[in-house]
Amino acid sequence: MSAKHNNFFPLCAELIENPIFMNLPITEKIFLIQLISDSNQNPNGWYKADLEYSVIINVSIQKIRQARPKLKQLGLIDYKSGQLKRNRKIATEYTNVKFSRPSEQFARVHRYTYESLLEKVRRKYEPLARESILFWLLSNYKSGTTLDTEFYVNKSFYHSYKLSSSKINDAASNFNDLMCEDYIRTNHHKVIFSSWYTFNDPEVNERNLSIHEGNVSQLKDKITRAREEEAKKNGFILIAQIRAMNKQGLTRNAISNKLNISHKKVRDIASQNNIIFHTA
Repeated sequence: MSAKHNNFFPLCAELIENPIFMNLPITEKIFLIQLISDSNQNPNGWYKADLEYSVIINVSIQKIRQARPKLKQLGLIDYKSGQLKRNRKIATEYTNVKFSRPSEQFARVHRYTYESLLEKVRRKYEPLARESILFWLLSNYKSGTTLDTEFYVNKSFYHSYKLSSSKINDAASNFNDLMCEDYIRTNHHKVIFSSWYTFNDPEVNERNLSIHEGNVSQLKDKITRAREEEAKKNGFILIAQIRAMNKQGLTRNAISNKLNISHKKVRDIASQNNIIFHTA
């Protein structure tokens, strides 16, 4: 197989056949796959906030903040945590993600198909959307490493990734007229990939380009709204903290130092919310 292609990222055997990956919860599997895709496009590292990833894969920020150190402890990723500089939070700097470069045995994952499936997760377009992505990724791996578009897979292969038979059948049914079909035969699944397994590639035609640009625009809008909601929530929390500390008798400067924010910001928040400091 050829090495890196702009529209593809690798799904390496060392990852898929690794028990650590098999045992991750599905949201952490998808998060890691997203990091592999991003690392493949940004070999020198990149910055991205937890909030952005929470929107991209449609999970809470807390789940991203729990998954990051866990994946690092497992030796799968490396990063530098975001720092507060001049009252501005700098996003997490991702410096390394294992399995983001083609290895001796790997399958190519079509990036735009994967991103289109993530859009379904964000829209809650279908039940078991994440399971559908995982089913597609695993089937893509089997097809890509054997170069077969029609093959049988033992059910135990999918079960190893915490996909039950019912979830496999439901996930596979989402692709009946899209990219693959799944049929039950004894203890195996028969998987057939159609030409649609690379749908929504913007380099193919104007329609695909329009779909891709629409998805990118909608994702940006969702991230912007999430930032606004997070800022509003954090603002309410900050006001409550300043009120509580003021009641405890802390001075304005002490509150500023304790919260690691500027004296001016504390003064402005107090002025806007009728907080009167007892001492200067």
